[in-house]
Amino acid sequence: MDISSGISLNAIAATAQVNGDAVTISTLKKAMEIQEQAAMALIQALPEPAPALPENVGRNLDVIA
Repeated sequence: MDISSGISLNAIAATAQVNGDAVTISTLKKAMEIQEQAAMALIQALPEPAPALPENVGRNLDVIA
């Protein structure tokens, strides 16, 4: 029975798993960078907020009229 072939197959499988994880993490990081750029573009595209109302506007309500 040749044990070395089983050990080498396990080593190759473990290496492939590590390489696969590295590619997955790299792809995830790239996707997150693209999402960050898209979010920043949306934030920059927002219009400037309207100026606040003067302090005397909206404080009194005429309920009789």
